[in-house]
Amino acid sequence: MLTTRIISALVAAAVLIGIMQFGPIVISVCAVGLALWCLMEAYSVFSYHKNPVFLAIGLIVCLGMPFYQMWTFKEMFGFGFVFLLIMIITMVCRPKKISFTDISNMSLLTVLIPLSFALLIFLRQDAINGHHYVWLSCIGAFCTDSGAFFMGIALKGPKLCPDLSPKKTISGSVGGFVGSLIGFFVYAMILWYGYGISVNLLPYYGLALLCGLTAQLGDLTASSIKRSRNVKDFGNVIPGHGGFLDRVDSLMFVAPTVYIYIITFGMQVIL
Repeated sequence: MLTTRIISALVAAAVLIGIMQFGPIVISVCAVGLALWCLMEAYSVFSYHKNPVFLAIGLIVCLGMPFYQMWTFKEMFGFGFVFLLIMIITMVCRPKKISFTDISNMSLLTVLIPLSFALLIFLRQDAINGHHYVWLSCIGAFCTDSGAFFMGIALKGPKLCPDLSPKKTISGSVGGFVGSLIGFFVYAMILWYGYGISVNLLPYYGLALLCGLTAQLGDLTASSIKRSRNVKDFGNVIPGHGGFLDRVDSLMFVAPTVYIYIITFGMQVIL
């Protein structure tokens, strides 16, 4: 099982490296495709993929990801309100099959998943050295996962959140932060020796710690969703990992963290 997990992770890393060699258009297409796949995996846990209205809304929201920045706040608000109104009408017309809880769950999933991946597109397009920040998002998410996994196995100890994820430990959580810091350190070396680019140490490693925190929050959020539906994984596409959403759940929280840190707060991480 562990060997399969490692092989799958190495293959995924190779695919990611290949994708990152291309420009913004290819990255945007891949982000839209990944968001749509992950959204369908999340929908399937709740059986929302069987509802044509929910399915159509999810498809439209995902396909519109590259164009979010072209809309004003008023347009976004109006667009979201129309979709919410459609879902409410669906609930009223089919009260025995669709509940208010379904509307709430569906709304959260349809906003969280596409928006998170859309922010990767915006990072690539908007930020100076944007492709490096996309890399940092992926490094923060996946190195946190790896550090938590391996240190948790090695040290075990008290459970972190037994009601959400019985296998996660406090030592694993600490390992997640360590993994993120190590990943950022290695990338800083690549930037310096490969590109002659230096980093602003305090904001850079501060971002690493934030990614370590939000990556674990994303993982626990996904665990909460799965536990509420009594399922182990969102899918079985990736051997040893489950579905795509099982692999990138932490990235859904890390990408907004990096975007807010770099774009909203204007932190200068890479010099």
